[in-house]
Amino acid sequence: MKYTKKELEGAILLIADEIGVRGGFEGLIGAYQGTPKIVEMIVYEMFLNDINESTVLEQSNPDLDLVEACNIVLSFAKELRERGFVIYGETWQ
Repeated sequence: MKYTKKELEGAILLIADEIGVRGGFEGLIGAYQGTPKIVEMIVYEMFLNDINESTVLEQSNPDLDLVEACNIVLSFAKELRERGFVIYGETWQ
């Protein structure tokens, strides 16, 4: 995966902020080291709230940061499904 863990966490929080559940996800990221479960939860929220690259781009003034956040989260989910694990980008800290 070309993204870092920090970028993934930022993407999760941006999407959670859009949905209105940022506080809950901030707590999860701080308390829970298992990124796959958190991604599973945010993808579920994205599904329930109809947030994806297509729906964001259809808006009259699309938030391109939100589009990128969707791409980061879905990239993580796809790599996890295909490999069973994720290798973060080189700048992971």
